[in-house]
Parts: sequence; structure tokens; C-alpha cells
Amino acid sequence: GIFRTDEQDMREFKEHLYIEFLDKAERQFRAHNFSEAIHYYELIIDYGPRTTQILHEHLAQSYNANQQIQKAISKYNELILNNYHPLESYLALAQIFDKTLQQPEEAIKYYELASKRAIASYKSIFGDAYPLVISGQSVPDEHYYLYTGLADAYLKTGNPERALKAIKWNVSMWPDSSANYVTAAQAFYETGKQRRACNALAIARRLGYEERLNIGCGF
Repeated sequence: GIFRTDEQDMREFKEHLYIEFLDKAERQFRAHNFSEAIHYYELIIDYGPRTTQILHEHLAQSYNANQQIQKAISKYNELILNNYHPLESYLALAQIFDKTLQQPEEAIKYYELASKRAIASYKSIFGDAYPLVISGQSVPDEHYYLYTGLADAYLKTGNPERALKAIKWNVSMWPDSSANYVTAAQAFYETGKQRRACNALAIARRLGYEERLNIGCGF
């Protein structure tokens, strides 16, 4: 609220309370006590004298981790509207629709928006020749989940050709990832390329993949 000049003690009390709640919220967030973190974040945002976008981001992450999915979606969209870490928010929404809500068609929209942001960042750093010089070690770890998730979502929605295009990029960026070769194996199989499917599965096996993949390779 607004305080008069003779209400300095009330102003100081509210400021002290804000700092205390902020400390508690961040402590609970770091400890993965997301329900408690949500309680304090909501108090801060609703009644505090000020807030920051990172608090809203932590609240979105807490909602997501606490399975308050619709609140998480709303908060991530709010962050995107404020242009705060849009790539991370698009990726979080993609994973919510893909993994939690099992809606890969909707997930693809957000994976592709995140991909556009990622490509723009590659060009800003490496120039238009970024495919020739970039590697998995030179990008944030989240980009691995972005592109493997996108390829897998293409496969889930019956588009193995687009999955293969995505996998070609993924393999060049993260050649030691068995998940990429598993997706490639399935995509090759669904496009009638049996030999290439089995070759991809064999590489996945060498990289530690042990589950059964029913694509007729016999191993």
C-alpha cells in the first residue's frame, strides 16, 4: 500500500516481511519443496511491494513440478508475453504437452517455436555458417532436449520423414546419444528402410541402449 511519512515503521515492517518471504520462497524452491515455494511466491506476487520476472519463472517451474499444469501453462505464456527467457518457456510448454499431457501435436508447435529461437541465437554467435562450426558442447544442455523431443514428437504424430531430418541434425550435434539412434531406427523402419533401421539400432546398442525395439532386426 501507500504509506504516509509518519508510517515509516509500517513501511519497514512490510519491507522486512517481503525479504523474509522472498528468502523462504527461494530456499524452498532450491530444496524442491515446491508446494511451500508456491505459497510464498504467490504471497510475494500478490501482495509484495515489487517482483521480478525470475520469481515468476520460478513459480512456473514450481507449478509444473507440483502438477498444477494449467497454472504452469498460464505462467509460462505470461513469461513469453513479457519476452523473458522465451526459448526456455517454449521448451517447458513443449515438454508439458508432450510428456505430461500426451499431446505431441500441440507440443510440436512449441518445440518449433523454441527451435526458431535457438537457431536465431546460433546465427547471432556463429553466423549463417553455424551448421559447420557448432557442436553439442557449445550450446546449453536444454537444446539437446529440445531437438530430441522435436524428432520424437514428429515420430509420434506419424511424420517419420521429418523425424529423420531432425535426427540428422541431432546425430551431428550429439553423436554419443543412444536416444537419437533409437528414434532414427524407428523412423527408418517406418519409411521402409530396414537395413538403415537395423544399422541405427546397432549403434544405439553400442551406446548402451538395452530395451527391445520391435523393428525386425533380431537384436
